Amino acid sequence: MAEEIITNFPELLDVPIEGDPSFQPTGTTGFAKEFRGDVYSSRGRFGNGSAYIDISATEIKSNNFVSGSLGWRIKYNGDVEFSSGTFRANVTGATITGGLIQSSTSGQRVVIQSDELNFYDSSDTLRMALNSDTDGITLYDELGVRQGGISGDNQWGNYSVLMLHYTGVGNQISMYFSDIANVSAKDFIPDTNNTFDLGSSTYKWKDLYISGSIIGGSGISLEAGEDLVLGDAVYISTGGLAATKTIENVEDGSDAVIYGTRWGGQTFSFDEEFTITTIGLEMRKIGTPTGNLVLEVFATDGNGAPTGAALGSKTVAATANVSYATKTFTLDTPTPLDANTTYIFTIKAVDTSEVNRLEWQYDDGGNPYAGGSMNYSIDSGVNWVLNTSNDFAFEINSHPRAGRLYKTDASFADERITGFIGIAGESITAGVNGSIVAAGVVAGASGLTVGAKVYLSDTTGAVSSSAGSNSKTVGLAYSATEVIINYSI
Repeated sequence: MAEEIITNFPELLDVPIEGDPSFQPTGTTGFAKEFRGDVYSSRGRFGNGSAYIDISATEIKSNNFVSGSLGWRIKYNGDVEFSSGTFRANVTGATITGGLIQSSTSGQRVVIQSDELNFYDSSDTLRMALNSDTDGITLYDELGVRQGGISGDNQWGNYSVLMLHYTGVGNQISMYFSDIANVSAKDFIPDTNNTFDLGSSTYKWKDLYISGSIIGGSGISLEAGEDLVLGDAVYISTGGLAATKTIENVEDGSDAVIYGTRWGGQTFSFDEEFTITTIGLEMRKIGTPTGNLVLEVFATDGNGAPTGAALGSKTVAATANVSYATKTFTLDTPTPLDANTTYIFTIKAVDTSEVNRLEWQYDDGGNPYAGGSMNYSIDSGVNWVLNTSNDFAFEINSHPRAGRLYKTDASFADERITGFIGIAGESITAGVNGSIVAAGVVAGASGLTVGAKVYLSDTTGAVSSSAGSNSKTVGLAYSATEVIINYSI
């Protein structure tokens, strides 16, 4: 240790003992010794041999001080470092960097990170996070599951006050704005469908100004059975329309043998959602085949081969005309199929032979049917060979799927006009749910007379200022391209 130089020796005086008597020196009663005066030293220690205070010209610290780990230090420039402390009044400072703010209640805490401020409840579950990135303020439920928040990437525009208040009743959140100026709005979309309300019967929005269609509320969301565009008038199919010929591929003189282990198949697809009722094949018999002829409908794998359980089937006697004719298979149960999906129907006659067989005619004229191809197996369906140059001769009869949306058609006096429910408020792909405006104003029409009645047209999905073959009024023309849907006129 450097030599200590004392320039002014202090007085040693008796003073009354106050406070903790453990500080009273041995052999004194009611008084202790106190140094009075100045001590000037280049370095010094106060304490006993193992625990003492180390004093230098630039700092005072505990002898066990290790920065960020042990002890404490007070530096000459005012910087301090302590392990923990209790403050009974305010703590005033400019910056708090890193660390933890713990409340008096066990478990409740606030964690400060470099870019985030997290608030935890008494069960140590994260309830709110304030982020410096685009997440802004994020709110969590009692299980710590994110429930929403306020974006921090300027999507809310400029505002003076924005307050969100959870009412605790029916998952309602009250939202208040004050002094909004030049709001730069983005899509305001809930995280689940058909669940939340905008306003209530008690607290209503005043006026709503929009430039487009009103979709939702007075609209509904249903699955399209065929591709729809904005303005298409639609009906919901009951599945009760008579089946019509949906697909047909004609013969071209070539034939494939069907017997025993030799099976045939044809892939196909629809651009609409249909329910198959019957399938017809161009077939003939050779000799006297016996047993059964089994037709089945399957989904396909990536190579056009059947996969999974049969979606529909029909078993009939393994016989046919001696010359080619359409042999019809009426499925045991009408089979609903999706749009834009490849399926296959297969045919087998396991109890027949090469001599007593059936033949299925096919077209080898360059794959005239674009929706599928001929498929064939010579090992009882274990392996299939897809022939993309040829197609079997077949026809499929089907009708629209129940519960799906299809375009109206005033040419028919059936559900294609009586089932009218509204107008598409957007383009909807077959097999996808979309918004249908059932009341209010919707765009997408053309050539209407303002104020005049609007009718369903003989053109599928179209509306017009004149009635179709079967008159059905849908509303009034708000403009040349917009309809006010009104069922009562």
